[in-house]
Amino acid sequence: MKTRPRNNSRRLLACCCALLALCSAWSWADGGPTPVAELRAANPVETWRRSDVPVLPPNYNLHAVVSETLINRILSQSDAETRGVQDRILGANIFGVQMTDTRLSVDCQPAPANMRLMMQLHGITRSNTVGIRQEARINTLGCYRFGVFKPVFFDARMFSTSSAMARVYAHNSNRGVRTPVTGTPLVGPLFDRFVYAAAERQKPQGEAIAARKLAEQVLPRFNRTIDAQLAELNGQLQVQIIEPLQKYEMQPDQQSLVSTDHYVRYSARSPSVSNRPIETSAPPAMPPGNLFCVHESLLALAIDRFEFAGRAFTAQDLRWLTETLQRFGLAREDLSGPELNPVTDLATFVFDEVDPLRIRIDDGEIEVVSRVRIEPAIGNPLPLQQVRVTLVPVLEGDVLTLQPRDIDVRGVDGAVEPGMMLIQGVVRDQVEKLLTSAEFNRTWTPPLTNVDEFSLRLRSLTADDGWLAIEFE
Repeated sequence: MKTRPRNNSRRLLACCCALLALCSAWSWADGGPTPVAELRAANPVETWRRSDVPVLPPNYNLHAVVSETLINRILSQSDAETRGVQDRILGANIFGVQMTDTRLSVDCQPAPANMRLMMQLHGITRSNTVGIRQEARINTLGCYRFGVFKPVFFDARMFSTSSAMARVYAHNSNRGVRTPVTGTPLVGPLFDRFVYAAAERQKPQGEAIAARKLAEQVLPRFNRTIDAQLAELNGQLQVQIIEPLQKYEMQPDQQSLVSTDHYVRYSARSPSVSNRPIETSAPPAMPPGNLFCVHESLLALAIDRFEFAGRAFTAQDLRWLTETLQRFGLAREDLSGPELNPVTDLATFVFDEVDPLRIRIDDGEIEVVSRVRIEPAIGNPLPLQQVRVTLVPVLEGDVLTLQPRDIDVRGVDGAVEPGMMLIQGVVRDQVEKLLTSAEFNRTWTPPLTNVDEFSLRLRSLTADDGWLAIEFE
């Protein structure tokens, strides 16, 4: 019987990446998952069982909520297998065929300080066999329903598990008897009934043996498969998430991970930028669903780690960046697209050493503010300028569009100098030519291998009070 999940390590990694897209945590003070007995005794669990709405805690700048429904879209799978049967039970040689249908699913379970998932393999095996003993043949139809359950824990640094358990419910139905005297008048029916009655008396014992054999076949195989894939997954987490975050010093200094009956919620607080305190408002109220909320303070950290300070960009560099973003966002099969007209490098933009680039999110707009020194191709460098670009996200049909609006160039002190207005206007016109609306498909298919294809669709996007909140389905 086939019970092997198809490389679910990549499927679990897809779920994990939804929770750890920007942050991951592995510096918990305690070591390892909370014991099962402790989970059952925790007081908050009963409250969470009755709540379908994720509660986003304060003082964090990243929240990710993944529903049980989405986890099952990624991990669940069905399988079917037909195989021959050859066995010996209660002194009878058994021959025949069996058909097995299985379905792997995931059940989110309440855990106050980590993620707890129950991997569930449910299946039904139907068999049609003939038992031969002392020249008597008995045709038996079997129906065996089984379930294998294995808990998986995640504490934001690694996956762990414990042994699986199995439940098997067996039922055999003897459908016919054939003996050497079958068909003989008087003697045949009497002897057939005798053999049939003897088989019926042994049926409970035969069902118990068949159930035990099935459990012994399914349980070790399921255990080995999940254990091996979790070990592979932990290695992928280390290489693909933890080490890059360590390299760029973006690992969170505070985190919270909770699972309930309906969803998994991960929250993280990033280190501050330049030792400035992080001030975050309460996240926006969102309906139940799959959420990703990022605060502008975390975006500031990411920008700081990319070291924009002191870097110089030409108009051609900015055009290339815009073109790349545009082509990526459209996600067309033909990524070549129309070539953008070349631009003339009228000036070089050099980011300031202090606050070179910041993002502010409020009132449905994303404001990008840069402090740059503009060095014209002809003439003297301009004093330090502040370039402000407002991006407005618009959801319409199957497209998310980021529309640039309200481009403003002025001195960093905000003063308007008549002598600089002409030059600032030329710079503003060039920035307007460089920035075009970027379009993104609302439906995205993650490029994952060994995973049945699934898509995520952007349902809503909210930009307010420092938060960019994305709801997807």
